[in-house]
Amino acid sequence: MRTITGCFHRFWTRYSASRALKSIPAGKTHAHRLSEQAVNACCTWHAAGYGGRLGAVAREDFPISDAYPKFAPWPEELVRESQAAYGQDIDALGRAHEITVLE
Repeated sequence: MRTITGCFHRFWTRYSASRALKSIPAGKTHAHRLSEQAVNACCTWHAAGYGGRLGAVAREDFPISDAYPKFAPWPEELVRESQAAYGQDIDALGRAHEITVLE
């Protein structure tokens, strides 16, 4: 996987999580490492005025498992389509003159 693609996906995961968790200030949680129930708990606790290490507590109470699936803001099909389109865009940039895509 190209480095730029990996960076994009890390950025996009954090961006999407912060957008999905509007009640939690951006950068205060790593929702991509939480279950859906843990994300909901963080939102509920934050809205109730609790602070501190909400993500760590939620991760312990609702670990990613069959019972608590990983937080996924978009359907898997949409993610695959997005990754394919991004790959095509990177390939097109690589073919363009005066543009260097770092591997």
